[in-house]
Amino acid sequence: MTEEFENAKKWVEENEVCRFEGEIDRDKIKAILVEVDNYMISKNTISALRRYALNTFVEVLQNLIKNIDYQDFNKKTIVIGELNNEYKIFGRGVIKNDFIEVKKLPIDYLNENIDNRELLKNLYKNVIKNLPIPVTYIGLGFIDIVRKSKNKILYDFEPIDSEYSYFSLIVRCR
Repeated sequence: MTEEFENAKKWVEENEVCRFEGEIDRDKIKAILVEVDNYMISKNTISALRRYALNTFVEVLQNLIKNIDYQDFNKKTIVIGELNNEYKIFGRGVIKNDFIEVKKLPIDYLNENIDNRELLKNLYKNVIKNLPIPVTYIGLGFIDIVRKSKNKILYDFEPIDSEYSYFSLIVRCR
């Protein structure tokens, strides 16, 4: 775990607004979003930030649901923290160890090119049009998160056993 990831995770835990652990379904997602949205409204969060943070929250949830879903380890965690109108979203689920590099490559590529707005815009268009892209397995969700936040996606893999690891990510919204 990098120091940057560790510090961000500690920040989220110290400034926690909402936490969910367990199996996630549509009803639970809706309830979580209503809770987070009500909190943001009560804090008078700027509407553009509110919309972006909620969209990022959904992207993180979708990533956990779609890509991390093994019967033996169906427990997922999502936490949102807030301090002075800055939000950080933490998500964690289980991934097969065989897929760690598949997850790392696109995130690293996006993080390395975070300041290249034109590349990110074209990458987004190419994924939508199903055109060739420089790194496989880049999803629209991660591209959208990086484009809008202008912040790196922090991530970590924590081994569970020889077959599975926890995959955690943190996204900053401000």
